[in-house]
Amino acid sequence: MNAGGIIRSGAAKAGRVLLCAALLGTAAACSTKGGGGTAAVGVTDGEIHLGVLSDLTGPFKAPAEQQNLGIQLYWDQKNTAGGTCGRRIVLETRDHGYDPQKAISLAGELNDKVLAYQISVGSPTSLAIRSELEDDRIMAIAMSWSPELGRSPALVVPGTYFDAEAVDAFDYLVERGDIERGDTVGHVYFQGDFGEPALAGLRYAGRRNGVTVEAVQVDPSITDLTSQVTALKDAGVKAVFVNAAPPQLASLAGLSEAAGMDVPIVASMGAYAPQLLDTNVASILEKRALVVGSVTAYSGDGAAATKVRALYEKSGSRVPPSQMVVLGFAISAVLDQAMTKACDGGKDLDRRALWDVFHGKFTIDTQGATVPLDYSKPGAGPSDKIIVLRPAKGVPGGLDVVETDYAGPTVARFADESPQK
Repeated sequence: MNAGGIIRSGAAKAGRVLLCAALLGTAAACSTKGGGGTAAVGVTDGEIHLGVLSDLTGPFKAPAEQQNLGIQLYWDQKNTAGGTCGRRIVLETRDHGYDPQKAISLAGELNDKVLAYQISVGSPTSLAIRSELEDDRIMAIAMSWSPELGRSPALVVPGTYFDAEAVDAFDYLVERGDIERGDTVGHVYFQGDFGEPALAGLRYAGRRNGVTVEAVQVDPSITDLTSQVTALKDAGVKAVFVNAAPPQLASLAGLSEAAGMDVPIVASMGAYAPQLLDTNVASILEKRALVVGSVTAYSGDGAAATKVRALYEKSGSRVPPSQMVVLGFAISAVLDQAMTKACDGGKDLDRRALWDVFHGKFTIDTQGATVPLDYSKPGAGPSDKIIVLRPAKGVPGGLDVVETDYAGPTVARFADESPQK
């Protein structure tokens, strides 16, 4: 794609309208349906095209493959049953390799082909295409729980923001008796909108509960946390929260155990991978770690997880089963329900109609795959709850459910006082 595919000028858009007016025979591509005459891009009489902007060659290759499998499982079974709004779903998959510039280039192509984005993986890549999505009123489900993404009217965050998640995780340990007033807790985090919002949430919860937060920022390239663990031990932390990646979690677990730090480790979902249970820290994680987030375990007993397992076994896929497969299935249900509502009562399905659904009174039933999602509160996150999980080696997907839909006593006040409001 050249620069002309990246910078979408008003003249270029006007040219497309004139071209459609000239090519009257191509009604499926150029027809106007509802939304004040906006062209129904990505929608024909028999198909709906959705974008999958993924990371299949970059640092999140493994979870992206698992998410994509969940998406494929959902739409395969839906297409077999007749599709959505009477149309078959077609997925347009592209790989940005977690490169924002490549994401911009690929979006320049896909924005002329798809109704919406079923998934846009990553915060920096989603933010890179944000303005163009907003200009063209293209909805995209962003695969991140960053509050920064939640500020965009075009980006759908499928769960609780990282800051509110951290507040809930903090309260959960307080209720368990792991943290008391006067204690110190640690936080190992990446700079950026994964780790920094979580740190803000932890510091808020710490102030409300008389607890000090000892924050340790690490670069993703650092996988030996010896000095960081030493600092946390010297601070006498009673628990450690992690907003980093699986290599940092593994190092933290092994080194803290060797240092005699028998304290809980609470990892945000992105910090954990079931492959860690095949390493020498497996028993430590099973004993001391919790995983918190907005998505249930692959082994969960809810309707969605049960359905995912059945579809996975039938598919014969070699992609490892994990909660990320459930996540892909869940976000497909989100977009499916939005499209169905957009075309209810014989209304035309187009970008404007889908945009209006996500900015109206709209709640989602993911059948237990995620925390409850409510997109009807402008300026607020879709949820303030978390699902608490525990690493478990003998369980498919490597996680057991400890508690669902947990919200502590601090998170409501945090939502009222949050700068996102």
